Amino acid sequence: MPKETVSPQQIRRARRIIGEAFVADPGFRMGYQANIAMCIFDNSVLNVHGCNKIADKIIDVIFGNTKISEDAKETFKREDV
Repeated sequence: MPKETVSPQQIRRARRIIGEAFVADPGFRMGYQANIAMCIFDNSVLNVHGCNKIADKIIDVIFGNTKISEDAKETFKREDV
């Protein structure tokens, strides 16, 4: 059975769509960041804060600047309590 090929244009489109979804739903982005951070944490000697910073950078490299506003971060902190 032949493998399905994906074009570079399709990959760029998928990355753009996910990046836009991260901007529209900061919780979605935070979930991705947390999963990446925990993978780094589980496989390194870094602390959680350092892992989160690296995960944030990885997301920006792959999906572009999808930063969460400081207001949104404060909202998530309050909701997690």
